Amino acid sequence: MGEKREIGNELPEIFEFKNKGDSIEGKYFKKIENVGKNKANMYVLETKEGKKSIWDTVVLNNKMEDANIGDKLTITYLGKVEGANQDYQNFKIEVEDLDEETSEQE
Repeated sequence: MGEKREIGNELPEIFEFKNKGDSIEGKYFKKIENVGKNKANMYVLETKEGKKSIWDTVVLNNKMEDANIGDKLTITYLGKVEGANQDYQNFKIEVEDLDEETSEQE
């Protein structure tokens, strides 16, 4: 029998959106809930450089509701936007439609 190792406690490297236009592309791997003292969500993408995690924001949480595990996503930071009550971080999320790509090859 092989050695045992603990799983599930390590978070992938955190990707930070610092500047307008920063983006990350990869396969949506999983959502981790209740992380840290603020009980935040983290989204994990499998990128060319390995797994990367992203801290949530209200906007990201709302937009990620329509994403499915396994989707190929591009998340782009659109910068800080002036809202009615307060400024917020805005993002664009694009999903690559793998069904269309498959049907075009047939």
